Amino acid sequence: MILSARLLPLALAVAAASCHPARQPDLQTRQAAGVVALGALVVTGLVAFRVRAHSSATYLTWAATVCIAVSLVIFFMFTYPANQQTNNWTTLPAN
Repeated sequence: MILSARLLPLALAVAAASCHPARQPDLQTRQAAGVVALGALVVTGLVAFRVRAHSSATYLTWAATVCIAVSLVIFFMFTYPANQQTNNWTTLPAN
């Protein structure tokens, strides 16, 4: 049960983010991917809190939580600004 609770939001985030490269995802799809990624962060953090009695599971689950958080930070620091400048890679930046 705990494993499926952790993997479901992450699997949904990957599925939403892996749109066909030839098709520009619409705003609703991009927003859903963001909500699912934040949900994966929250659910993984909650699971880490729930398994705190088992030391190895706690450390691994907190590590997964940190990895998801770092991926979101990297996205909003680097990828999102580049997407904004290039209109989601439909135009080249002025350079």
